[in-house]
Amino acid sequence: MKKNLFCMWLSLLAILFSVNMQAQMTIGGKKEPEAFSVLELLNKGGLRLPQMTTAERDAFAVKATDKGNGLTIYNKTTDCVEYWNASRWVSLCDGTSQTTISPQPCVDVAADGTGCD
Repeated sequence: MKKNLFCMWLSLLAILFSVNMQAQMTIGGKKEPEAFSVLELLNKGGLRLPQMTTAERDAFAVKATDKGNGLTIYNKTTDCVEYWNASRWVSLCDGTSQTTISPQPCVDVAADGTGCD
């Protein structure tokens, strides 16, 4: 009896450790995600980002020392998608940083990235 139980647990562990885990996911269909994609959405709709006003965004606890780089929202005040670039919110409407977050955005930056202190 103990030998059978031991063999059953050993078999179960062997199965669990031999299962191929995949970190990619497709939502809305049975298609395999592309190799470069972590998440694919196949529905007819789109992806809806968190929506907040500029005041709500500024009250949000993202600071220059946080690891929120790339956090993306839809700003209802400006009607623009914005992302956090590790130091300020950047608007995708015009590519500039928003108001009171410092450091202030660079202006007149050359195509090679020079000209910003």
